[in-house]
Amino acid sequence: MKVLQLCNKPPLPQADGGTMASHAVTAGLLDAGCRVKLLCIATQKHPFLPGKMPDDWKKATEIEAVFADTRVKVWPAFFNLFGSGSYNISRFYSKAFDEKLAALLQRETFDIVHLESLYMTPYLATIRRYSKAPVVLRAHNVEHLLVERLAKNEKKFLEKKYLAFLARRLRNYEANVLPRIDGLITITQKDAGLFRDMHVQSPVHVLPFAMPLPAMPDVKPEPLSVFHLGSMDWKPNLEGVHWLLHEVWPLVLREEPGATLHLAGRRMPGELMNGNFRGVKMHGEVDDTHHFMARFGIMAVPLFSGGGMRVKIVEGMALGKAIVSTTIGMEGIEAENGVQAAVADDAKTFAQTLIRLLRSPAKAEEMGKAARDFAGNFFDREKATGKLLDFYGQLSAVEIKE
Repeated sequence: MKVLQLCNKPPLPQADGGTMASHAVTAGLLDAGCRVKLLCIATQKHPFLPGKMPDDWKKATEIEAVFADTRVKVWPAFFNLFGSGSYNISRFYSKAFDEKLAALLQRETFDIVHLESLYMTPYLATIRRYSKAPVVLRAHNVEHLLVERLAKNEKKFLEKKYLAFLARRLRNYEANVLPRIDGLITITQKDAGLFRDMHVQSPVHVLPFAMPLPAMPDVKPEPLSVFHLGSMDWKPNLEGVHWLLHEVWPLVLREEPGATLHLAGRRMPGELMNGNFRGVKMHGEVDDTHHFMARFGIMAVPLFSGGGMRVKIVEGMALGKAIVSTTIGMEGIEAENGVQAAVADDAKTFAQTLIRLLRSPAKAEEMGKAARDFAGNFFDREKATGKLLDFYGQLSAVEIKE
């Protein structure tokens, strides 16, 4: 099978959950013997860095990228208020990318065109013009829900109103574009249900983030240590870290003054890197995320907005970490609370859960082992890819939508 995979950011290097999820699909398809052609948008936030990609992978995918300036600009955002489209989506349209895509589709044929995220749907018209292949949209999130949650948690009046406006525009865009695709892939069952509630008629397949179970690092975690790892240029992560620092961690230190919280992630803001927080160590961006996670004990994932599946939680489970997260953080991961992970939604309960695990390394280890078994059973890449190929095969017999 020959697949054209269109990405709104290069899958490598794996800089965040979105790149990791896209790369998991690429790797799974290649391992299954498929031919994969990658065409990506590169941005300031996610540049095209071929020097950080394995040569054999670049050769196998024939990866190409076109730069697009997706930065939020004041005047285009202002004038969008008087239009009808989604500003979030329009930032990812590039005439140069569209022309390269058209030339590619006139030159080559594909069995499936696979779009990674809603942000690649502005190119649907060009795909339909030059290709007869079924078009699959892999929705990393229900995008309007993600922005709705940000709006709900925003304290500033004008920002809250603008985010709510963007969420409405995104919902309208999703509702209009979904009937134009041949198949929809979601990362969680919950997202699949939400899309069905929007009257999606296309076949829907759930494809969770999947990975080969990594070898356990030969590193003993530091005692009384908690860590958080996530891109700090993603607002839900920043929101959660502020809550962890200001609402939760003081309660932990009151009971365990020797505990240390380790924070790492891309684009750590100066207010955090240079802040003076008791019992907290800032690491900024780390080169080896698996080694970082192995060095410390309890993984904290406080999230109150966002959507889809937290890839870092799946990684942490696969590495045998005891994880404390919120209900939203654990969405799409059907772990049993207190067995494969722990869930807490208020500061007091979150702190008490961390304290219990810090005081009982044996309990933390038991939870980590259960988490690793869970990851091996539910997030195996080979099994997930096999089901994805079955879904592709079903679509080949479906009449292609104009």
